[in-house]
Amino acid sequence: ASRVENANKEAETRLLISEEAFKEIEDRAEVEDFVRVKLKGSSQRSTLYEISKLKGKSLESKDDKIFESGKKYHIKPTGLAARDTLRLEMGFCLYGNDIDENTSPIEAGLSWITKTNKKFTSSEIFKKQKIDGVKRKLIGFTMEEKAIPRKNYDILNQDNEIIGAVTSGTMSPSLNIGIGLGYVKVEYSKPGMEIFIQIRKNIKKALVVKPPFK
Repeated sequence: ASRVENANKEAETRLLISEEAFKEIEDRAEVEDFVRVKLKGSSQRSTLYEISKLKGKSLESKDDKIFESGKKYHIKPTGLAARDTLRLEMGFCLYGNDIDENTSPIEAGLSWITKTNKKFTSSEIFKKQKIDGVKRKLIGFTMEEKAIPRKNYDILNQDNEIIGAVTSGTMSPSLNIGIGLGYVKVEYSKPGMEIFIQIRKNIKKALVVKPPFK
C-alpha cells in the first residue's frame, strides 16, 4: 500500500481502464515509465487498472501509443469529475460530502455494513439508532426541472421550509438530468415524494428516488 501511495504522490496524470483493455495496451504500448495499479473491488464494481504518468517525464508519444492501442475499447482521457459522476450515479457515498464525523452510517443507509454486536467507537449510538430510528436520512433525488444541484444547497418542502441540505450533486451524463444526494428529515425520505432545491434565487422541483439512478 505504501508503494502505491508513494507512486501516486509522484503521478501527474491518471488513466482508468478495464482489465481487458489494459492487457492489450500493456502488450502493444511501451508503458514501463508508468505506474500501474490494479484496482480490485473498486467503486465501479469491476476490476480496473490505473495507469499514472510520472511527473517530469516526457511521454507525449507514449500517450499516443496508449490511446492508439486502446482505440477499439474507446478509451478517452478523463479527470476526477468523471469518477465522481460514476460513483454518484450509483449512489455511493463520498467521505467529506455524504458521510463525515457529523453523520452516522445508519442515517446514510449503511446499516447493512454497520455491525453493532461488538463494542467500538459510537457503537452504542448506532445500536440505539437501529432500534429507535433516526431523525434524518440520506436520500437520492432527481431534478424534475432543468437544474444542477450542488453541495450545501438547501432542500425545501412544499411550504418552502428547509428540511435538509444537498451533500452531492451533478448533471448525470447517463441520464442527462440533475441528480443528487442529501440529508432530509426522515418524514420526507420516502421515494416518490416531491422536494425542492434552492438554487441561488430559484426554487426547483425534485423527486426522491432510491439509488442507483436509472
